[in-house]
Amino acid sequence: HSLGFDGEIITQMEGPLRDELSPLGYKIYVVNNLIEQYKLLYTLKDNDYNMVFCNSLMTFYAIQTMESLNYRMPVFWWIHEGDSIFARFKEKLPEIDKLPINFHILAVSPQVSDVIYSYYSVRVTDILPIYSPENEPDSEAISFAENYWNSFAGNNKLRLICIGPLGWIKGQDILSDALLSLEKDYTSKIYVTMVLGSLTAISEVYEKVNSVIQKYHSINLISELPHSKLMSLVRKADFLVAPSREDTLSSVSVEALTQKTPIIISDACGISGFISRNSLMNDFIFRAGDVTMLADKIRLAAGVKKDIDSYLE
Repeated sequence: HSLGFDGEIITQMEGPLRDELSPLGYKIYVVNNLIEQYKLLYTLKDNDYNMVFCNSLMTFYAIQTMESLNYRMPVFWWIHEGDSIFARFKEKLPEIDKLPINFHILAVSPQVSDVIYSYYSVRVTDILPIYSPENEPDSEAISFAENYWNSFAGNNKLRLICIGPLGWIKGQDILSDALLSLEKDYTSKIYVTMVLGSLTAISEVYEKVNSVIQKYHSINLISELPHSKLMSLVRKADFLVAPSREDTLSSVSVEALTQKTPIIISDACGISGFISRNSLMNDFIFRAGDVTMLADKIRLAAGVKKDIDSYLE
């Protein structure tokens, strides 16, 4: 918009972003079903657009609609999802390798490019990671984070934060097993916060997390937080931990780095492919699912806590 472009947005979800975009002049259409979406795309077909941008694999119905309506302007399809989502929707997806020449595929990471290649034998070379601005949280959010960490962890404990929906893919059970395997000397020096979204789901992953709580009382579960407060917690943490079994980028890891918080991540996180092999951040990448290796990374983090800035400089 700052470069002089206007836009129209079609979405199936209402949300607070409307309050930011509407004053800038963007038209926002909220569609309730695929029929409404088709009618809208048909109506907008002949408008003088410079481009159409489709965000995520789950916009495949829009891609199919625009293909059937012979959209001639450039269409960019930005794909974030990994193998499990491709496998689930494979029968419904358009044939990516046979889309018209004006349809362009963007992958959020090289990992997504590999997944697309495995299904369609097409190598996507245009990589577009998620952008996360280096915005400093407001004073209220900063005060919240300082009070939170000081109340639970003080200044001496290693502050770890793990963010993501509770479940097998995000791997909170892997982190829990790693914590359970640590010697008491370490567990007494660590405090973990997990921000899990809904806490209503009862699963084996939840049971594993709960077992850590029962044994060590050094872990706190949070359901949801406003984004500014969440980023403040990340900023005041010593490390963000992303123990995912599958995560094509790990946007929370990107956000952590913009907050100057180092990350402990599995090699299943697509962001690991952007970290230089010569960087000391490589010391904090572990094999996905490897509990012992994750425990070693936590020990390393505890060992360098006091000198983390110079260690990672």
